[in-house]
Amino acid sequence: MQSRASQVADMSPVCDAQARRAAALRRAFQRELNHKPTTLQRTLIDRAVILTARAEIAALDPNTSPNDCVRLDGAAARARAAMFAVITKRALPGLTLTEYFEAKRKAQADA
Repeated sequence: MQSRASQVADMSPVCDAQARRAAALRRAFQRELNHKPTTLQRTLIDRAVILTARAEIAALDPNTSPNDCVRLDGAAARARAAMFAVITKRALPGLTLTEYFEAKRKAQADA
């Protein structure tokens, strides 16, 4: 069994470039958050990164069929859309406890 260091040393330049691209995509997607991602957000980011990187690789490979390119690109687009939907989702502004009691008190006084 090879050690982790020897496995990394055995990586081809193509694999190294793919790993750098995946890391760049991950950083770009996490930058949208402005905070440490939750487990769900991290899972969605990882899925979007993997599918986007695979779609980019397939687009550059002349042996990949056009059908496979379209399917991978569609899956990557859906993964990115799902990720951005969760990342940009904001909680609806609700009343604080103090605001709730003030509104309740005001409603009782008006009645």
